Amino acid sequence: MKILLTGLLPASVKDIGARLEKEGHQVLILGHGPKPFAVSTPSKAFLFKSSAHTDIKRFMKAARFQVVVFFYAYRCEMEMGAPVQGALLDDLSIIMGSADQGSAEHLVLITDRRVFGNQQAGREDEEPVPESPTGVLIRAAENLMGNVGGRIPALILRVTSLYAEGDPDSFFSRAVYASQHNKPFQLPGSPSTRCDFLHSDDLARFLCQAIDARMTGVVHLAYGGGHNYRMVLANFKKHRLDVNASFTDQAVRHTLEIGRARESEWVPRHDFITEMDKLLSQSALPRREKGPSPIAKRIRQSLYGVLPWVEVAVLGAASWALKRVAETNASLRFVDFGLLYVAVMGASHGSVMGVLSALIAYALYIAEWTKAGNDLYLLLYNTDNWLLPAGYLLVGVIFGSWRDNQRDQVEELSQQKAEQEAKKKRLQTMYAQTREDRDRLLDQVMRYRDNYGRIYRITRELDTMQPEQVFLSACEMVEAAMQNQSAALYARKGRLPYIRLVTHSEAEKRLARSLDLRELPRLRESLDEGRLFVNTGLEPGYPAIAAPIGDEQDPLAAIFLWEVPFDKQTLYYTNLLIEVAGLVQAALVRTIRYSTRSADMDLEDARILTNQAFQTALRVFQDMRKQRRGSFQLARLQGNPVLSPEEYRRRLNRAIRSTDLLGHLEDGSLCAIFPQAEAEDMRKMLKRLESQGIPLKVLPQEASYV
Repeated sequence: MKILLTGLLPASVKDIGARLEKEGHQVLILGHGPKPFAVSTPSKAFLFKSSAHTDIKRFMKAARFQVVVFFYAYRCEMEMGAPVQGALLDDLSIIMGSADQGSAEHLVLITDRRVFGNQQAGREDEEPVPESPTGVLIRAAENLMGNVGGRIPALILRVTSLYAEGDPDSFFSRAVYASQHNKPFQLPGSPSTRCDFLHSDDLARFLCQAIDARMTGVVHLAYGGGHNYRMVLANFKKHRLDVNASFTDQAVRHTLEIGRARESEWVPRHDFITEMDKLLSQSALPRREKGPSPIAKRIRQSLYGVLPWVEVAVLGAASWALKRVAETNASLRFVDFGLLYVAVMGASHGSVMGVLSALIAYALYIAEWTKAGNDLYLLLYNTDNWLLPAGYLLVGVIFGSWRDNQRDQVEELSQQKAEQEAKKKRLQTMYAQTREDRDRLLDQVMRYRDNYGRIYRITRELDTMQPEQVFLSACEMVEAAMQNQSAALYARKGRLPYIRLVTHSEAEKRLARSLDLRELPRLRESLDEGRLFVNTGLEPGYPAIAAPIGDEQDPLAAIFLWEVPFDKQTLYYTNLLIEVAGLVQAALVRTIRYSTRSADMDLEDARILTNQAFQTALRVFQDMRKQRRGSFQLARLQGNPVLSPEEYRRRLNRAIRSTDLLGHLEDGSLCAIFPQAEAEDMRKMLKRLESQGIPLKVLPQEASYV
């Protein structure tokens, strides 16, 4: 589904988005939060301002999200302030209103326990009574969600304080920061006050579950342990962190009563006490930035600004000193060190410093002129003396302009490089997505092209009058058609709660030979109603997909796919399984009707097959064993002269299972085939038949071949 994560986003939103992506959802993050977002592709993350309500409405209308998750409050020990919460309330109203008018199918609002104030109770069915301004605003947000929830399925998810490794705003990171910087750290309550923190991964796992199940109402999430602040501070000391903690000594509530989350089999996996080493490790601490301190940075920036002026002064003095030395050296007398000085400064620092160095060089020349006893007025009124400053200025401007052009070109090229790098990344992302889409579409096209051939092969394989052969061929065809190696076929007699394994894929070797549908109520409901079952809630013990064979009045069997990759959980995939199940159903009904007519009429109620039918069934089970798709046991039934044929028949019917087959071998002995039976099953079967006065002898596997 297309999911929007919005609101006041936590630092761990990238991890939550990544978890949802693993479940096959398309995630976009838009809200107030830390910057930059390091979210894996295809998730995108942007920031918006609360004033851009028109843009938000336009965006929500165009994006057409199916699920909207709004983070309103999730950090109980930090007061965000009424203005911030009020602005978030405006954003919530706009986004929920836009979702109500769009294509949204599910809304989730994340708040925290402050809605209860300092109440000692905090159940999901309890009416909260907020005491702080933040709690009042949280309650207002929940009421707003409740109003929208009358038209769209809405879930209010209250959590305890959220944390994650590396989150700079979490309780643990702020405690470490206070310890490192010798700052006081105030805690509500007393050292014995219970504290409860929820890991963002546990929140993400429940979000996936809640979205798939379309949960509504109010749900509380918390770790639920008996930890207090004294235990937390003791762990800080173990890691040599001296936290100057103080307490307000007021009655506060830091826990929530968990009800619905536990009923949905959600269990937190992270304990902040046992994971303290990880939380306080170097990767989790808000470490100081490597490199110079802020003071050093300011000094360096100041030096960078002063350095050109220092160079102007130093090199100017150096040129003047060299000029004095050159007066005593005949070979250097005609070298103009002032002109050289102007050229170097202009080429190094641009036209401004070039002009300034020209003025300094000419000033030094004037100083030398007056020091030699020459008249200053002569220097100014004689036009021949103007050539020197003009030359200095010209050289400074030329070399300075050249340097300015070089600098502008470098900046332009750097900007172009950055733009090209960003464009390259966008193109790489688009290319990867395009290739993925192409491969997916190509696979679908090839599947559609092969549909007619696949249907023909399935119908040919299923064109048999032996039910066991139909099951074996059906399993092979399900594997080929669905490209899945976790297929299994179960037989069912009427609406009995038990289904028995007939055959399975070679990879599935540890499947239960019998399933009690009473322990799987959702699966039983779907099979009884003759509709496809899809395990959207990822419930343990359930198959990924199950297709019934038969109808509501006469269920015959079911096709199970125990594992289905996320990329194949599509409407096309489920429709294909329905088509295959329909073909299997038609063939199975035909064979069952035929086998009923072909039964030995001497003991018709005991389902004794004709010799030909029994021999064919035995060969099918032999093929299953060879292909590792199933197992069976062959046993010889002994007669009992004390019992009449009718009584023998009735007792035999009571003892054998619906999937067991009876027939005669070539020597005329009455035998039974027990599908998917092992040694323990045969011991139970022996006791059951012997209790009915019917002796049974299990034949060795080598004797079960014809």
